[in-house]
Amino acid sequence: MILITGGLGYLGSHLATTLLEQGHDVILVDNLMNARMEMLDRIEYLAGRYVTFFKQDIRNTPALGRIFEQYAITGVVHLAAMKSPIDSVMQPLDYYNDNVGGLMSLLRVMQRTGVRNLVFSSSAAVYGPPDVLPVAEEAPIAPITPYGRSKAMSERILRDLYDAEPDWRIAVLRYFNPVGAHHSGVIGEWPNGMSTNLMPLVAQVASGQRDVIEIFGDDYDTSDGTGVRDYIHVQDLIDGHIKALAWLYGQDRAYDVFNLGRGEGVSVKALIDAFGQHIGQTLPTTVVARREGDLPSVYAKVDKAREQLDFTAQRTLDDMVKDTWNFYSKL
Repeated sequence: MILITGGLGYLGSHLATTLLEQGHDVILVDNLMNARMEMLDRIEYLAGRYVTFFKQDIRNTPALGRIFEQYAITGVVHLAAMKSPIDSVMQPLDYYNDNVGGLMSLLRVMQRTGVRNLVFSSSAAVYGPPDVLPVAEEAPIAPITPYGRSKAMSERILRDLYDAEPDWRIAVLRYFNPVGAHHSGVIGEWPNGMSTNLMPLVAQVASGQRDVIEIFGDDYDTSDGTGVRDYIHVQDLIDGHIKALAWLYGQDRAYDVFNLGRGEGVSVKALIDAFGQHIGQTLPTTVVARREGDLPSVYAKVDKAREQLDFTAQRTLDDMVKDTWNFYSKL
């Protein structure tokens, strides 16, 4: 039985759905800070069965402990976190409290109950400005935002824990930029409030919910002046998690770090153009000032995940656009 923190969020809902499709049992925990209760109904609709869910903040250690005591949990995928690099510059204490404090609470409960398998959601934001592209796992850890630093701190905690107690099996997954939605169009990225991620903003403009797409800077040293990122389809990202779980269960002891991306960069303008081409219209854009914490170009070196996890992202930018629009057009 797999416990997923942040289980009704963007990644959690897709991971839960895929694990359920494969016949696994899951427990979902979410405080609904950036998720919707309706997502549980959608997961159950796709799975065709009841799903165990707890509305719970994982920083409530005693309450989290009771869940572990009640169920035969064999592994945890820890997705719950605040995730906006830009917002973290304005709210650093919230990010450290939520991201580092939440992990500490979870680890205390896992330590006490003997659950030793953990897949941890980290981020490419731990790297900071890259000296070399693509970015490999061995690149210097030099985050430039409180969000990135909260993830780097969390990784350090996990490494120290493993060094002290080597019976743990821990896979740290450094995400690049997940986008897209489930092929059914039933679940997708559906945040509470305003998203800071590009693809939902593009979809909201395409569906008439917003007037214009803001491009934060068009004077970067890239092919078209806009920022370049490594976009990976959310379902590919979920496949990477499942590969990581399988890898963990095959180890006596383990701690390792893996990039999850496509290994190629796509500019902001190219993504917007691809979306416009898919729906047959030119989407309105406006260029505004750069944001603190944004980098010109970041994309992953993905050899390690391919060699050790047998994971390679399969879905294209067209797939990402098509599935995103399928989800938003149904909303």
